[in-house]
Amino acid sequence: MQQRKTLSVILTAALMLSTAIVFGPAGTAWASEVPTFESSHGGDEEKAMEDAVTFLVRIENISGDSALATPFAPGVWVLHSDAGPLFTTGEADRGYGLEALAEDGDPSQLAAALSDMELHAGVFNTPAGSDAPGVLLPGGAYEFEVKATPHTPYLSFATMLVQSNDLFVAPDEMGIALFDMDGMAMDMMMHDVTADLLLWDAGTEANEEPGTGPNQAPRQSGANTGPADGMATVHVVDDDFTYPEVTALLKVTIDVVMMADDDKMMGEKDEMMSDKDDMMAGDAMMDSIALMEDGPTPYTVVSGDTLGSISKRAYGASKYWSVICSANSLENCNLIHVGDELMLPTHAEAMSMMDDKMMMAEKDGMMGEKDEMMADKDDMESDKDEMMADKDDLESDKDEMMADKDDMMADDAMMGSIELMDDGPTPYTVVSGDTLGSISKRAYGASKYWSVICSANSLEDCNRISVGDELMLPTHAEAMSMMDDKMMMAEKDGMMGEKDEMMADEDEMESDKDEMMADKDDMESDKDGMMAEKDDMMADDAMMESIELMDDGPTLYTVKSGDTLGSIAERAYGDSSYWPAICVNNSEVTEDCNLIHIGDELMLPTKADAELFMEEANAMGPDDAMEEKSDE
Repeated sequence: MQQRKTLSVILTAALMLSTAIVFGPAGTAWASEVPTFESSHGGDEEKAMEDAVTFLVRIENISGDSALATPFAPGVWVLHSDAGPLFTTGEADRGYGLEALAEDGDPSQLAAALSDMELHAGVFNTPAGSDAPGVLLPGGAYEFEVKATPHTPYLSFATMLVQSNDLFVAPDEMGIALFDMDGMAMDMMMHDVTADLLLWDAGTEANEEPGTGPNQAPRQSGANTGPADGMATVHVVDDDFTYPEVTALLKVTIDVVMMADDDKMMGEKDEMMSDKDDMMAGDAMMDSIALMEDGPTPYTVVSGDTLGSISKRAYGASKYWSVICSANSLENCNLIHVGDELMLPTHAEAMSMMDDKMMMAEKDGMMGEKDEMMADKDDMESDKDEMMADKDDLESDKDEMMADKDDMMADDAMMGSIELMDDGPTPYTVVSGDTLGSISKRAYGASKYWSVICSANSLEDCNRISVGDELMLPTHAEAMSMMDDKMMMAEKDGMMGEKDEMMADEDEMESDKDEMMADKDDMESDKDGMMAEKDDMMADDAMMESIELMDDGPTLYTVKSGDTLGSIAERAYGDSSYWPAICVNNSEVTEDCNLIHIGDELMLPTKADAELFMEEANAMGPDDAMEEKSDE
């Protein structure tokens, strides 16, 4: 019974998505009405993004194997520096739109509010591989990119658990750190951050048993129909019901896509645009664009076009997207519209413009490195000046402390001056209350000559003399000379020490430079590896041929590595949403529609039978269609 309930949930979600129906009532912006906020920095966007690092966030629904197979709704993301941009634990919802996200899966209000607060925010609403927004079913994934800077080092996001009243998955108020305390991007190479996520209760609607409550999104009669939650605060879910761990529902990874100070940034962006274009439209479906040789070629944008796909059709490679963007003075290279008129440069002009861009990028990178080295040098000079000033302050403080100590130990009025001989040292017997500083002041008129008396008498500890000790006080001229020698020696030692420090700093700079070059090589190697893996995946897809079905009866098919019912349906019927027809027709094999094994023998219905089943399922509902097919 439990297994059938789980399958019913998945079929319901699949059929609703395929017919453009959303779980919420009319007016709920789950699939097609959610706006996307590319940025909310305002007019200073370009300056704010100078130090930006691009991160790819992937949110994968893995709840199909859990006790609560559930879709997840479109969500909202935000970059921030202060804690709690979405909520504060133990406090009531602020009324900015968290309630609509948690109860009805509508992130638009919260995204708009974050934008009004001048935060860098947006929504994620289109599953990977889909051409339209929609809910995230088990096995699917949302993917989106964020451009973060050390000024906004934390990422927060939230997505609704559909089979609940007002529960959502998100990190805590502090979010996920994308940069360390020194402003360096964290090591996020496919970093799994799922352990940092929690299942939150918005506190706006009373909870019901997950997956069955009549006031939950898939079953509610209208938005905001459930009774109010008596607790009325945002908190980690804690009620009488049982929920799977978040790690059994979602898998969230973050990957560094592009560093701002990488002198190969242009090449990486070209390859990323190329990958995006390849996924959005097959090369086989796109005819090449014939370019004129004597001037720009006019081109009208059609559905599915990107600058990368147009570049590939015109110049044979997606990387010339930036040339088209520059030639047409586009404000946003990622945003073109159907019907836009573009002028495509000749092939020779495109090659020349690309060469110029690469040379400028390389020159900018070298200039940036030079500026950083000059800045480091200036910092070292400034640090040196500060150290010298601190040293002078310390010497001054030391002299003042010695003078204060002498004044406190003995009243000058009670102590007469010491008469020094002109032709040799003057003997002096230490009395109660004496210090070298007080003796120096009485003999030479200033406490600072205490070190001269100490040296002249070869004392082991200048801070310790005893009553009755016999001291020899140098003449006034000798004391002046010895003090000058000490000052010169101290200054020489200081200069030598500073020289040693500067040499050490230069060595560290060379070492840091070597480490940066090594890190850069490692990143290039990692990137090549990732691109190779992606190419392998694309190649695997290309190797999947269509399945030829018989017209007079079921077609026998043996499951191979990498197969899913959806991929088999896509190859057999041209539509992955037909997988329920295969599942029901092979119930003796597919007890769990999410679990098939290599070597399983499946009987694929004819295309007419599959279409008939899907029509009945749409008309009757998945459960009735399943039962009727089982009776047959």
